Amino acid sequence: MSDHDREGPVTDIPAQAEQILIVDDDPSMRMALMESVRRLGYDVQGAVDGVDAVERVSRYTPWLVVTDLKMPRLGGLDLIKEIKSRSPRTLMVLMTAYGTVETAVEAMKYGASDYILKPFSTDLFERVISNLKASGAQASTSSPVPIDQRSILTQDPGMVRLLSTVEGVAVSQATILINGESGTGKELLARFIHSRSPRAHRPFIAVNCAALPDGLLESELFG
Repeated sequence: MSDHDREGPVTDIPAQAEQILIVDDDPSMRMALMESVRRLGYDVQGAVDGVDAVERVSRYTPWLVVTDLKMPRLGGLDLIKEIKSRSPRTLMVLMTAYGTVETAVEAMKYGASDYILKPFSTDLFERVISNLKASGAQASTSSPVPIDQRSILTQDPGMVRLLSTVEGVAVSQATILINGESGTGKELLARFIHSRSPRAHRPFIAVNCAALPDGLLESELFG
């Protein structure tokens, strides 16, 4: 029996909100991600490439598709466009080891809800899925979220550790203070935290306190 067969044949499955499709031509990566999805309690199928994924989506409608970028026959960006044209309410997450700002912007433009750089931890992968579900992002398919609210692309080890830390606190109710000099990206990091929090479906409001007169600051913020 082939690896493809073990992941399940293409069958006529009723559309449900709890189904996820993993698309990756690397069998070990695909199986590992499928196991993570099962631990979260979702039904899951695997596809070996974009063409296989399109065939499966034509038979059932997952609420989320997680796809690799570079695959034979049909790559991740083309797959996002194809699935969004067939099933606009299906969420898409792109994962890749070839991360560039241009690729991320293009993925979001085509309708991706998130973007994950390889290698990534199982905890991060499961948090991305849980946060998408918690934020009710299925209702937001008509207006893709700007890239600066969803992802910070970096290969710097220190920044990677920082993002891993803030993703852990983003799901909490803790108050977070970000210190840094002007121009270092404090608001960008704040938007990143907001996008990973259970409040991601609510507005993010940035207030420039320095621009408010002294006597108006309290009334502007607290009424």
